[in-house]
Amino acid sequence: MSEGKATHALQALHSMPADIKYTFDTVGVGITIGAVFDYLPEATALLTFLWLLIRIYETNTVQKLFGKS
Repeated sequence: MSEGKATHALQALHSMPADIKYTFDTVGVGITIGAVFDYLPEATALLTFLWLLIRIYETNTVQKLFGKS
């Protein structure tokens, strides 16, 4: 983007009414939250799997198998 177009875009942004800016901010937050929650199930599944592995490792049976108890 050329400097003239960038300056024009910034001027347009600064002259935009606050209500429209808030609307764009709200839409941006909504899109961000949607992106996070789209990935959240995978992250939750991974953390749950790791937590279960830790819990299984801590059991007396597994500790005896590794000779640590």
